[in-house]
Amino acid sequence: MFGFKCFLLHSGVDEFPHLEADEMEEALEEIKTFDSLLIVHAEDSRTIAKAPQPNGNVYDTFLK
Repeated sequence: MFGFKCFLLHSGVDEFPHLEADEMEEALEEIKTFDSLLIVHAEDSRTIAKAPQPNGNVYDTFLK
């Protein structure tokens, strides 16, 4: 068995654009024809926009 991965927001890599809801529905219809999986990076843009921005590149600082 194999699967596919998709993103709901920009992945950070231009070669892997995010899917809109209708595109994901189309992909799921196709994927189910060969009994595969779709793994979704299901980030919520509103939650991310409200999240505090990391300060610096030190892991302990990022966690705070």
